[in-house]
Amino acid sequence: MTIIYSETLVDQFFGGIFGGRSRSATERQQEIVAKKEAELADRIAAAIRIQEYEADQQGYLYAARAGFEPEGCIRAMNVTQSTTWNNP
Repeated sequence: MTIIYSETLVDQFFGGIFGGRSRSATERQQEIVAKKEAELADRIAAAIRIQEYEADQQGYLYAARAGFEPEGCIRAMNVTQSTTWNNP
């Protein structure tokens, strides 16, 4: 009796059993990893923005409590933001 089979199907089946991976499974894994890395990068960037905002708030409050002119602090922040070395 002659058995005809799809090499791809058999390779996928036995590859899964014995630890090998088909090319499509590896590609799918890479897609998932890339997606999760992008999601993580977005979450980290959002957390950093929140921390920067909180640090700016605290710095402003400390400067105002120390007797610096509050409007002067805002002007200084605006100047800092508008400098070319801060905006590539």
